[in-house]
Amino acid sequence: MITTGLILHTYPLSRILISSSTLAATNSYALTIFNQASNPTIFLFNTLISSSLARKDDQVHFSLALYTRILTQTTLKPNNYTYPSLFKACSSQPWLQNGRALHTHVLKFLEPPYDHFVQASLLNFYSRSGELGVSRFLFDQITRPDLASWNSILTAYAHNTSVQYEASLDNAYDNTNLSLEVLLLFNQMQKSLASLNEEEKEDALSYHSERLAIAYALIASVSGSPIRIIKNLRVCSDCHAATKLISRIYEREIIVRDRSRFHHFRNGTCSCLDYW
Repeated sequence: MITTGLILHTYPLSRILISSSTLAATNSYALTIFNQASNPTIFLFNTLISSSLARKDDQVHFSLALYTRILTQTTLKPNNYTYPSLFKACSSQPWLQNGRALHTHVLKFLEPPYDHFVQASLLNFYSRSGELGVSRFLFDQITRPDLASWNSILTAYAHNTSVQYEASLDNAYDNTNLSLEVLLLFNQMQKSLASLNEEEKEDALSYHSERLAIAYALIASVSGSPIRIIKNLRVCSDCHAATKLISRIYEREIIVRDRSRFHHFRNGTCSCLDYW
């Protein structure tokens, strides 16, 4: 890299960091490459934090250490692309306090109104940490929720309902109230999105509405029954991977008809064998 001069160019270096983080046995090789950059930009820090999440070994410590380095060893300021990855890393109960600290940093370093990905990552973080009430409170503070925010809050309710159901099959927790609340939210979402102009509707479509449909179906349909979705756009790789995971975790068959073919998801696999 030094010989070819790639170390001096941000974009090629970022691609190498992504490859190193996802393909190498540990994050140490990517960090070694990163440390060769004399003055890494916030873009490079964000790239390494985000790509490190592809690994399962000590990803939270690694990403938080990089974030601490931004604050203490550079004059850089975190931005809208820094926090979503950090909140994703902290999205489990043991890291709740760290995530709360990051939330205070969002208030300190970012100017409102906050980026929709930052808002959605906050909602996801609190709901996955078991703080559904906080997630709903934050959602209610959003003046005009976009589809990413609607996706996040409905998925939060879907996850909460599933956890409570699995915790007690003796109906110690009443899922009916949650289901009714989700229906109300879904109706609000429909009214909200109906008021969008054409440009805003096109923008909303980029936030992967099939995940919203799956989240609602997990709540509104009979447990174990197939979920069928039709969309007029090609399924993106991110949604394809997410749907495979959902089919395995919730033990549901999910059939998605996109622009070119049918996808039958079952037990964490798809009929297209990941080629479409």
